[in-house]
Amino acid sequence: MLKNYKVLKGTASALALDDDNDPHIEIRIEADGVSYRIALNVRSKMSPHDLLYANIVDFKHPALTDALEALPMGLTDIRKDRPELAIDYVRGGLIEREDMNVAPFQLSGPKNDLREFIEPIVEEGIADSDIHFYAFGEAWGPEHNKPDQYFGFEPGNGIHDIHMNQGDGGSFKATNGPNQDGALLVHFNDTDEWAAIFLCFQSQNWNTDAATGHPVSDSRGGQGRGEGTRRPQPIVASSLRIVAALINPVNGEGGTEAETVTIINRSDMEAS
Repeated sequence: MLKNYKVLKGTASALALDDDNDPHIEIRIEADGVSYRIALNVRSKMSPHDLLYANIVDFKHPALTDALEALPMGLTDIRKDRPELAIDYVRGGLIEREDMNVAPFQLSGPKNDLREFIEPIVEEGIADSDIHFYAFGEAWGPEHNKPDQYFGFEPGNGIHDIHMNQGDGGSFKATNGPNQDGALLVHFNDTDEWAAIFLCFQSQNWNTDAATGHPVSDSRGGQGRGEGTRRPQPIVASSLRIVAALINPVNGEGGTEAETVTIINRSDMEAS
């Protein structure tokens, strides 16, 4: 079972990618004058290495999102203070394994890896402090006299295990438990829209004991949809967001040719 299951609410200020055999997308979060780092797994140590994911660009779950919006900035202890906020992939009804896709952490080509749908949302948040991030997982810190290894702030604080935290075997079995799964939710305050990112390792079992979170069957409870077999999803209005526009530039010499509009596609599907 996780020792410090918490949710962190804050704004994004920086982004980094560690370059090792266990890569994460590292995000610096600011919350009420304190800096934190959230570490998102993008590759499994165990085979198969590619993760299962769900990228929901129009996430609707008012009971959860209304409660999250009312939280103060910073860390909230879920297990001790707000057990109703706990996420459980198996029992919570937020996501099904069959509705998750498989993707590597980086691959040439458009919209086909984890970096390409996680990083644009983070970059949008870095540019707009009205976008709030909510990271569920295991908290660490504060680590006094130990600057953060990626962003250098002190003391070190953060959230990791931002993925499913049950159904593991072997050396990872000790952290199994119900009602303690990780996720990253994003609130776009100007439009009151939400996005949600759910991550899971293919080695994890979705048939778990309700008391311990340990696997109770050899069947994993569905294998995910798999790369190239994803369910068709239309690009909806909330998937696309204009982040910058240059209209009628004062020093433009080419008329309308100098005008530009920059759009972010938050979804994991190509927009045409």
